[in-house]
Amino acid sequence: MSIIGVGLRGLQFLWILLCMALVGNMLAITGGPSVINYDMFVAVFCMLALFYLTLVSVKDSFVIHPIFPLVLDALCTLFTLIAGIATAAYLRVHSCSNRVSIPAPVPSCHTTLTSFAELRPLQHCHPWLGHPLP
Repeated sequence: MSIIGVGLRGLQFLWILLCMALVGNMLAITGGPSVINYDMFVAVFCMLALFYLTLVSVKDSFVIHPIFPLVLDALCTLFTLIAGIATAAYLRVHSCSNRVSIPAPVPSCHTTLTSFAELRPLQHCHPWLGHPLP
């Protein structure tokens, strides 16, 4: 039994559970286009594979074939990569290096501020910003 292996499988379980919850929420809200359905398939497949892979991490006698855990990890990685690319394409996510597709930043109440000068246009957002700034 490897403590590091079990710990990494625990982290993997946490991330797959988070992905499954987010995809399930999207399915509950939007009804489910095929890309979102595929995302849920990948999350369920990875969760089921993770149950087996955690058993293998705990005790080596659960190994069906020595190459099987590697193949299962590779399939989970490949399916998750494909799901991420397909979802980004479905949402029409732009390239961050293409400056034409990135809109100019608009100051809003939900921006991360780095200086007091950036607070001036946002004084209407919060009552505690109504006092004069230095």
